[in-house]
Amino acid sequence: MFEYHVMQMADGGLPTGGFAFSQGLEAAACLGLVHEENLESYLVGLLEQAGSFELPFLNDFFRGREVMEEYDCSFLTTAQYNASLSQGRALGRLWNWETPSPPHYVAVLGAGLAAEGWSLDTVQRLFLHTLLRDQLSAAVRLGLCGPLQANRMQKGLYQAAERIRLLYLDSDSPEAARCSPVLDIAQGAYTRLYTKLFQN
Repeated sequence: MFEYHVMQMADGGLPTGGFAFSQGLEAAACLGLVHEENLESYLVGLLEQAGSFELPFLNDFFRGREVMEEYDCSFLTTAQYNASLSQGRALGRLWNWETPSPPHYVAVLGAGLAAEGWSLDTVQRLFLHTLLRDQLSAAVRLGLCGPLQANRMQKGLYQAAERIRLLYLDSDSPEAARCSPVLDIAQGAYTRLYTKLFQN
């Protein structure tokens, strides 16, 4: 049954709730920071940021460590903060998990899958896969690439994702660091866009 659960968690329909988040990709495209020619390198940078900052917290939540206060105050924008809570609540409801407070997505994912008996390696790979999948889905909707190109790019970027995962395999939250100020600027600029396709 475990393999079926992995496939469900990796499905594009999760987390449920009709979420449409771009993680700053929409703002980066509007600002001219990302376009079709540099989309792949932008995504590698996003994976590196997720590896250096999110994975250490994910590892700690999986291990049952008390780091919620630190993680809760780490968000740069209100939109990111609210998106994390929305996704976390939806995931907790779907799997009938008791969610932490506040129910941030990374915390719910780490603690919930640890309780289900998943290995940390699988949880890390799932997290990076879904991040990459959702970004490429957003890129298609923004016209930065086509569906076929997006799928080819996703397959090609798994090697980079695994390299990054191995770098932060055993990291914990005191080591968490943001490594891409351009991504932070794009995410911060999102609320100033005149029109928006995504929620953040």
